[in-house]
Amino acid sequence: NTDSFEILLEGLPGISLTKEASPTFFTRAGELITFSFTVTNSGNVPLNGSFSLQDPMLDEWSCAAAELLFPSQSFSCKGYYRVRSGDVGITVQNCATVTGFFDTISVTSAPACTQSYYEPPREKPEDPQTACGIDPDSWACYCEKNPDDLDCAG
Repeated sequence: NTDSFEILLEGLPGISLTKEASPTFFTRAGELITFSFTVTNSGNVPLNGSFSLQDPMLDEWSCAAAELLFPSQSFSCKGYYRVRSGDVGITVQNCATVTGFFDTISVTSAPACTQSYYEPPREKPEDPQTACGIDPDSWACYCEKNPDDLDCAG
């Protein structure tokens, strides 16, 4: 006897996003933070583009996105953010999502977030061979730090 049967697979579209920041610490405005993103088809059906990365903090970004992403396939993106003066002294938290499509159904990832921590600038340690390195309270150290003071001339 022969028999036929049909297996119906339920299409479960899914997309995931991972995000990393480098560096994770900054000390002043103007520093550049680079974000690396990986977009993965976490479902069991192909996703079609255009894929859209949503990250409100990026100054600039680029992706090597495919037009069709099969299950378990990934692509990468890079983004850049220049630290603002308002960021100094705080931790900068940044979240992003990515959207693709299964047929005409929009599929959006869960947010992927990073934190970049403010680290106050470190003062250079005194050179032990200088007057300030030997005795930071000495007149010689004062003159080393204030070379234009007329009392220090000669």
